[in-house]
Amino acid sequence: MALELITREAGCIAGPSQVSGSEIRISTLTEPLTVVRGVAFDYNKHFCVGVHNTGGTSGKARILVNGGLKDRPKSAACFLFAGPSLAGDRLEPFAGIAVTDGLDRYEIQLEIQPDQTLFIANTRWRDYGLARRLVQDAADRAGADRRKIGATIGGEL
Repeated sequence: MALELITREAGCIAGPSQVSGSEIRISTLTEPLTVVRGVAFDYNKHFCVGVHNTGGTSGKARILVNGGLKDRPKSAACFLFAGPSLAGDRLEPFAGIAVTDGLDRYEIQLEIQPDQTLFIANTRWRDYGLARRLVQDAADRAGADRRKIGATIGGEL
């Protein structure tokens, strides 16, 4: 098993990251708060990355987000999303093993087959191109204008 981390595809959200053998370390990004109509949204705790097994054998990968849970209390299993690509509507619920401290740290274990790619995220992924089309279609049907009220690192809606 040889792992490659995918962080530069449209929709990926990750800070500094590294792969060492079967262990992947990911940091979340630090961004300013997004404020819309006086409501602040903190996207600093979100991540979405891809893992690709370029090797000829299957294996277990261990993903540590923001250092994992060393010296941190573990909460119950967390709800993550996963899928083979970011194209289309969204990722499905992740069926592997994952725990969190309930804040911003995660430890994730996944089984990955040869030449398999798996994207994993702690937030629902939306294809920005598809979302833009759906919003524009809704505006057109209502006779309204679509107005940009903000942007994300994934794109503008």
